[in-house]
Amino acid sequence: MLGFVPYRKEHAMVMDAIEPGGDLSIFAFRERHPATTAVNEDGKPIVCFGVTPYWEGMVEVWAVFDEDAKKEVRDIVKYTHAFFDDLSQRFRRIQADVVDGNETAIRFVEHFGFKREGVMRKYSPLGEDVIRYARVSA
Repeated sequence: MLGFVPYRKEHAMVMDAIEPGGDLSIFAFRERHPATTAVNEDGKPIVCFGVTPYWEGMVEVWAVFDEDAKKEVRDIVKYTHAFFDDLSQRFRRIQADVVDGNETAIRFVEHFGFKREGVMRKYSPLGEDVIRYARVSA
């Protein structure tokens, strides 16, 4: 069973989302906007997710997954459906960026109705190509 706590940048460190001693600035930036961490029964962070508002009607969603998230996939999908359904009621555009080649993340966003819009070359902090996805309300 998942629990939810307010997101803190340190959760990304526990999840090995970045290299030890790596740049936490993007994770610190995300503390300024609505964000949550899902924790497992042991209290270990397994998913961090949130939104970054850009302007009225448009937000960007982001998520960082730990390997242990695979054990809770059913609950994660259930909560994610509710999360995106709520956002779709409040925003005309929800966008997400996925590192090109991350097939698990690509399947995840496409499962929730996001459509590929294009590739942003050398866009990630590590210089990787990133695919921009969007879910736009009718």
